[in-house]
Amino acid sequence: PLRMICEYAGGDYEATCYEVERDAEGNWDRSVWLERAKPALKAKNAFMNLPYIVDGDVVVSQTMACLRYLARKYPDLGLYGSSAQDALKIDQVLCEAHDLRNAGVAVFYGRDTSAP
Repeated sequence: PLRMICEYAGGDYEATCYEVERDAEGNWDRSVWLERAKPALKAKNAFMNLPYIVDGDVVVSQTMACLRYLARKYPDLGLYGSSAQDALKIDQVLCEAHDLRNAGVAVFYGRDTSAP
């Protein structure tokens, strides 16, 4: 979705993907992200995680924060509405979608939703 917004806005961006491969023991090797890329980015944003946006000196992490950032960056697109009330409604829908996603993860991956 982040790249789609950038495309829709006609913004310049560089998409970065990190390769994850199996190591000799059959485990997933995520060192390209965890050991090479993340430390330098974490120095700029303590909450660093995937996905993220680097926009000049601004480093944004977490999906919802990135979506909101891009919506505000390109106000002419109307993705965040045209008033505080519009933005509030959009935030509520984003939060509801995130709640539904979390509930889906619990079902799809068999997590125990009764645990605190």
